[in-house]
Formats: sequence, structure tokens, C-alpha cells
Amino acid sequence: MKNPIICLLIIILFSCEAPPLQNEAKVNNIRGLYVFILSEPQVGYEVIGQVKNDIGKQLNESTSGKTQAGKIIGGVLGTAAKNISFQQLMNNMIDLAKEQYPNAEGIIFDNNLSNARVIIFR
Repeated sequence: MKNPIICLLIIILFSCEAPPLQNEAKVNNIRGLYVFILSEPQVGYEVIGQVKNDIGKQLNESTSGKTQAGKIIGGVLGTAAKNISFQQLMNNMIDLAKEQYPNAEGIIFDNNLSNARVIIFR
């Protein structure tokens, strides 16, 4: 009589699932890298580098000059830089990370989409 009761208790204990924690999430793999935005992996990782892509600064440098045409182009390009979508910025950074660190497994965006840490998992 004890064996069925013990078996039933064991089955009940193992069938109970812990509820998910509020700080758990499914991470998307985009273009071959796991992307973390204002978050970090819950598993161990190692930072292998950093990528930067300041689009606004690049546009300003490329159009700096004293000509009227340069000012007009700079204004147009500056407006275009402001209108670049979140997805485009993220894809640009992912491409940079993969190009500079071919063994990368993930990318962490801390404060903005112009700077990111490139990681591998342990």
C-alpha cells in the first residue's frame, strides 16, 4: 500500500512547475547574435570587444566644411540620421559586431544603439 502512495507523491512533486520569474525573458537571435537591450544574459559570458557607430557624428564629419552645399547636405543628412529606425540602427550594430568579432554570440546595448558590448557565452 505504501508504494502507490509514494509513487503518487513523487509524480505530484515532479509535475509541479515553478512559475516563471518576472526577470526572465526569451532572448531573440537576430542575424546570428543574441540581442540584449538594457539587460544582460543570466548565464555566464565574456566581453570580447565593443562596437561603436555614431551615425550623427559620422554624418557631421563627412559634411563639415564652409561651403553652402556642405551645410545643405549636412542638414539633409542630419534629418535622415534622426529618422533612421530602431531596426536599422540595431541591424547596423549587429553587422559591425559580426564583422569585427566573427566568433561573437551576443551583443549587449546598455544606454543607446550607438555603443554595444560584444560577448561570447562561457
